[in-house]
Amino acid sequence: MNRLATLSALVVTAALGIRCRDSNSISGPHAQGAPATPTPTATPASAAQRAPDGVWDLTDEVVGDSGPDFCIYLPPIGAVFHGTYTIARSGNTLNFMPEDVVDWSSYIATLQGTTFTASNPPIAESDCARYDESSSLSGSFSADYTRLSATETWSFRLDSGQTKTLTFQWSAVRR
Repeated sequence: MNRLATLSALVVTAALGIRCRDSNSISGPHAQGAPATPTPTATPASAAQRAPDGVWDLTDEVVGDSGPDFCIYLPPIGAVFHGTYTIARSGNTLNFMPEDVVDWSSYIATLQGTTFTASNPPIAESDCARYDESSSLSGSFSADYTRLSATETWSFRLDSGQTKTLTFQWSAVRR
């Protein structure tokens, strides 16, 4: 018997529930006459189930600057920076962890669908003046979680009551 005929005979035998007795025997529930049950097929995970976990390459551009200048250096509009973040998801919580923890902010964000928001509470600073510094991040992932775009805002509330705000536009791709 050629290969095609052998394969056809095996398929017919399996379909009839007859167990072959040679080295090409068919086993399992169908071979023993058990009722056929549908075999589950793998379905792609929905966007809500896919996770943005992983390492992300980020491009960050200063797109806005408002309020009075004061004694700390802040980058000018148009300045572009490159960095790396690791994002870890647990339920609807995202942990944005920068590779460079000195110059980049960490965030713990809430994920809703493909959008996320985070804010860091004010912390008192007194480098050269007294001020409270806070930051926020809001954005979204592509449907397949391979890209993200976001807006990051740094706010500096001076003792005088004035506020200096810097706005950054994030664009990132997952490695």
